[in-house]
Amino acid sequence: MKDSLSNEIIINDYSHTAFRELLRFIYTDECQISGPQIAAELMSAAEFYGLNRLKALMEHILSKSLNIDTACAILEVAHKFSALQLKRVAFEFIINNYEPVSNTNGFVEMHKECLAEILHVAVQKLNSKVP
Repeated sequence: MKDSLSNEIIINDYSHTAFRELLRFIYTDECQISGPQIAAELMSAAEFYGLNRLKALMEHILSKSLNIDTACAILEVAHKFSALQLKRVAFEFIINNYEPVSNTNGFVEMHKECLAEILHVAVQKLNSKVP
């Protein structure tokens, strides 16, 4: 294999910061997250390497990072990595803050599947309020 001939293995999937925090988590069961972008990268790494505790930790961190500007990106991360708890929290946030969230670039650029799910969740919520 090509890797066996080299003293260096190049990992292009994650930033240096995210990979360092992945290693820190593996060795210490802790990590220091500097923002939602790093948390999203670590969610990807957790999914790839099968680190369920790290994935759950990133779900929690990303749920605390929800705001008008990050909601759509966080929903897409939750969708991509089947983070159901994070997805539920993101849907709730987007529906409760629909007008300002729908005016963001993230909403305009959001994957059509996520938009359809937002509509589905909103309709379910409306139907549960109808007597």
